Amino acid sequence: MNILKLKGVTLLMALSIAIAGCSSKKSDTPTVLTIPVKIGVIAPLTGAEAAYGEAVKSVLDMAVEGINAQVAKSGGKIELVYEDGKCEEKSALAAAQKLVAKDAVKFIIGGICNIETIAAASFTEVNHVILVSPGSRSPRIGLAGDHVFRTIPSNEGGAKKLAGYVIDKKYTKVGIISEQDNDTVGARVAFEEHLRTANINAIAQNYASTEKDVKGHLLKLKNNKIEALLINPATAEKGDVILKQLKEINFKPQLLLAGALGHSNKVLGSQKEFVEGAITADMVTSDSFAKFAGEYQIKYGKSIDQETVGAAAYDALMILRDAIAKNGIDPDKVMAHLLTLKDYKGMTGTFGFDPNGEPTTVLGLYMIQEGKRVALGANNASPKVAP
Repeated sequence: MNILKLKGVTLLMALSIAIAGCSSKKSDTPTVLTIPVKIGVIAPLTGAEAAYGEAVKSVLDMAVEGINAQVAKSGGKIELVYEDGKCEEKSALAAAQKLVAKDAVKFIIGGICNIETIAAASFTEVNHVILVSPGSRSPRIGLAGDHVFRTIPSNEGGAKKLAGYVIDKKYTKVGIISEQDNDTVGARVAFEEHLRTANINAIAQNYASTEKDVKGHLLKLKNNKIEALLINPATAEKGDVILKQLKEINFKPQLLLAGALGHSNKVLGSQKEFVEGAITADMVTSDSFAKFAGEYQIKYGKSIDQETVGAAAYDALMILRDAIAKNGIDPDKVMAHLLTLKDYKGMTGTFGFDPNGEPTTVLGLYMIQEGKRVALGANNASPKVAP
């Protein structure tokens, strides 16, 4: 067991984890909440990344509506308190401080952007508040504290999956266009290192976050006759800019979409023709999520823009609901409970948490067809419609 993650757990709690280990195998059993609970949410509700916040808020509101209808007679009720993290450090920290000090929440879903989660964790951790991020993919999240969890995997795992695809397809001239950001470097390095296991050395072009025109970088990759290109931006919106500039210089190798770019319905839809045949890696969502997404479409009159983040937000809410129902509102007991989860059946598939609060989520490969993600079959064979 990782001492870093368990430093806040008492010996009694640690023993209870060992005794209750098998209970996690019944994690799909419906849990009735019998006490009212206030849960904070930190997400970018305004600003350039508001699409993420909108997706998370709509999913959580719909889920809570269903939960509260079910537990109306038991005395249990979930109240969500939203704060705008704006995808900014100062705003996310202020949001966490307000939720804990004024609203007295002990559990927070968020942040969505990496900077939001890291900033919020600097305050929630010292106050023993559980923080579960459904959107932050930075490798740094796993080191943010004992009480910090996430229901979306690190971007490093997806990068390795994409590198595996490159190796299987026997591409030899591989390029990378990557934003110079603390939270994208992990994916780039993981991609490069996995390629090197097959003696493939990628040509990387790194651009500053302030650069709006990256055509110079892209032309260098084009001149090197790149066969496959990893696009590794910090946000889907920045990835959209790269796609447009690739189109402007008439350069389309096999596209590999990293991170948020690969699961933005908005970008994939607007760039439908150009991204046809692109490959991305992400969580394998369950049949239950397909049903929920259909109900979401009926309720809101549109699809979930950030489907993966939406599914992860749903799971974050449900694991907190179940943990609180079984252990009460003591954050340390809830933390100990979450660390016992091994095969929780959620919207993002069956997963648990490792000692650092990282999800043990299964990743799959997807091909973009008609602006939609379609799951690739075994050995990257003919695509199958994703659930």
